[in-house]
Amino acid sequence: MTRSRRTVGAVLAAVAALLTACADPAEVLGPPADTPEGQLFRSYVALGNSITMGFQSGGVNDSLQRRSFAFLFAQQLYGEDVDERFAYPALAMPGCPPPIMNFQTLARVGGATSTGATCLLRDESRASGVLNNVAWYGAYSFDPFTPVTTQAIPYPTLVLGGRTQVQRALEAEPTFATVWLGNNDVLVPAQAGILTATAGVSPGVTTVANFTTNLNRIVDDLVAGAPGLEGALFGVVNVTNAPTFFPAAALFNPAFKAGFEAYAGRAVTLLPSCTPTTTSLLNFIAIVPAIRGGTHPAVIGCEKNAVPGTLVGDVYVLDAAELATLASTVAAYNAAIQAAATRLDWAYVDPNPTLVQLRASGGITVVPNLASPTAIFGEYMSLDGTHPGNKSHVLIANLLIDAVNAKYDTDIAKLPNP
Repeated sequence: MTRSRRTVGAVLAAVAALLTACADPAEVLGPPADTPEGQLFRSYVALGNSITMGFQSGGVNDSLQRRSFAFLFAQQLYGEDVDERFAYPALAMPGCPPPIMNFQTLARVGGATSTGATCLLRDESRASGVLNNVAWYGAYSFDPFTPVTTQAIPYPTLVLGGRTQVQRALEAEPTFATVWLGNNDVLVPAQAGILTATAGVSPGVTTVANFTTNLNRIVDDLVAGAPGLEGALFGVVNVTNAPTFFPAAALFNPAFKAGFEAYAGRAVTLLPSCTPTTTSLLNFIAIVPAIRGGTHPAVIGCEKNAVPGTLVGDVYVLDAAELATLASTVAAYNAAIQAAATRLDWAYVDPNPTLVQLRASGGITVVPNLASPTAIFGEYMSLDGTHPGNKSHVLIANLLIDAVNAKYDTDIAKLPNP
């Protein structure tokens, strides 16, 4: 596909209620609509999952949605017109669910009545017929073209109203799209510690063949519905770099083990399969409440079948073989994404080098800082140990801007470094 195939989409109707722009419009005014650059970005749509939606610290609300990299990118495109040009499904405050404010107390925005099951639904005053951000928490690579109507909190219904991401995106007559999918295809089974489909425990890792088929269907359906569409594809994150996965060997540090036990509410025994040199990772966010709640014994195993007849050493634990499987799967996913970007002549964005740098610098922790109530996983990571924090969203938006400027010879201004 060549860039000469860009088409001019119809100007979108303004959203029902205008919000206040988050940046100085003098610095981020978008290109005039009658220029080639203006035609390219006449209608920007974002497809994806929780990161694109703006989910942080175990929750999401309108404030966080406006801090997502997708909104920040749109802000750089449209400046003071961003709320007219980039509609998203605003979730009423304090959220759906409200995000956690303090890791030690697990207090959420909204006070004592806010829980992980609280959902204030959509803000009706900000409703719009057309959406530009159609991403939702929990989406897999097959969900954008498959209507999903069942979930603990009905994000697909709240965002899409029973339609698919692709269908909703095409309603915006897009001229530019970003697609970031595939993280959940590996993250969810990695969090469970079980990479093969196991009823009631893990959905299993999506095969590379199925992921590739899903990805190509998404982008081909988008281009078929919006001929001349341009865009950018994001690579999948190496999910084991998320700081909720910490080295089991850290439990041989007495101070860290004491802090871990304080969170777990009881003394924890390390089985012989755990050694100071083990490479196994543990899912902090999952195993700590499981031990505290009694659904996992107060013992840690670092290899499979550590306690025969149980899932100790299996569930919430990733051993060396599983880590290798996840790494090779993510690499294959990203090769497929790069191939699709090349075929479409779109930009490709790889977030992994930046995330690795943040871990090396301490901006994202390798071992949780158990003494910190507000930055247990580092200042660039939110309090759920999985989703990027505000500062990371700025970096991701700038990575996208760099990739788009390089691919399309545009001159989108970057956001100030966090």
